[in-house]
Amino acid sequence: MFILSIFLFAQSAMLAGAIYAKGYVNNINAAAGQAGQIKQKISDEYPIISSYLNQLNITDVSAGDTAIAFIKEIKSIINYYIMRRILWMAGFMMTGMAVLRLCTPRQRRYDYDNNWDLE
Repeated sequence: MFILSIFLFAQSAMLAGAIYAKGYVNNINAAAGQAGQIKQKISDEYPIISSYLNQLNITDVSAGDTAIAFIKEIKSIINYYIMRRILWMAGFMMTGMAVLRLCTPRQRRYDYDNNWDLE
C-alpha cells in the first residue's frame, strides 16, 4: 500500500501540474507569425518540455490562424498527457487491488456439520 500511494502521489502531482499548465494556455496572446519564435523561446527556457513542443504542428497554418492553431495544439498535447496520467492511476489502482486480493489470507468459516471450509 505504501508503494502504491507513492506511485499515485507522483501521478496525481503530474496531473495537477498539467491541469495548472492548461490554465496558462488560455493566456497566450501570440501575434500571427510569431509561433515559431515563441516555441523556440519556450524550448530554450524550459528544456524539459522541449520534446513535447517538438510535437507541435504549426507549419500548415495560415498566418492569421497561427496563434489559434498554436493554442489548440498545446491544448491537445496537454489533454493527451492528462489522459495518460489518469490511465496510469487507474492501472496502478487495479494492480494494487489485485495484489491486495492475492496477499490477503483466506478466512475460514465454520460449517455447522463440524467441518471447516475455506471461502
